[in-house]
This record gives sequence, C-alpha cells and structure tokens, in this order.
Amino acid sequence: MKVFILIFSIVIALVCFWAGFKMIALYVKVKKSWVTPEASVLSKKVEKLVRSSSRASHAVRVEYQYEYQSKKYTGNKVYLAELLNGQVDQMEADAQKVVDKLPEKITVYVNPENPEQSVIYCSGIGWYVLIVVMGFVSLLVGIAKFI
Repeated sequence: MKVFILIFSIVIALVCFWAGFKMIALYVKVKKSWVTPEASVLSKKVEKLVRSSSRASHAVRVEYQYEYQSKKYTGNKVYLAELLNGQVDQMEADAQKVVDKLPEKITVYVNPENPEQSVIYCSGIGWYVLIVVMGFVSLLVGIAKFI
C-alpha cells in the first residue's frame, strides 16, 4: 500500500509540475514580450457548454478586432489557458460578470511573432504557482507515507 501511495503521489506531483510550469512560462512570455494594442469588442456572450453537466458549465465568448502593424486581426481568446487549447468553465453568474465588465474598447495581448495569436486576460499567476506548490505537497505526502 505504501508503494501505491508513493507512485500515486509522484504521478500527481508530475502532472502539477508540468501544468504549473507550462502556465507560468506562458504567463511570463506573454507579459514580457507580447504587445498590447487596443481592440474593439465585436460580440460578447455567455455560452452554455453542452459537454458539461456541472454547475460550472458556462464559458465567456468574446470576439474582438485589433490592428497590429497596419493590419487588422480578429481574435476570440479570453484566458491564457485558451492559448494552449484549454477551456475555462465557469458558473453562469461568474461568466456573466466577466461579460458585463468588458467595455467596447479593450487592451489585448498580441504575439508579435504571430499577430493572429491574441488573448484578453493575462493575470493570476498565483493559481499557477499554487498548482506547483500542490505538486510539492503531493510529493512530500507520498514520501512521508513511504518512509
């Protein structure tokens, strides 16, 4: 049983380290090297996700247009996780608050190496650090149970 707990905690720790460090690296890259032009919001809404039956079964959908180096682009990524093909599921009320707070003109983060890649929000590194910390906790619990 001790070996199972150790292996399980190592697997959890590895997943936490991989996801946490990947998101931290993306956050730092976006904050340091992406440009921030102004964008116009074309549409915004809360969408119910068909695949989810949980209370957090809604997503913020925003379409915006921005100009970079005299060329117009359209984007729809709201959160950093979406840059990695992830999805941010929220409760309907929380998603609606995000939509309601979005003005018609916003600042977006744009990848200067690929201007078609953009995102609205790049904040909250604390959650990514917490994921890494949880990986350390998992690893420590596994080692403590094994010893």
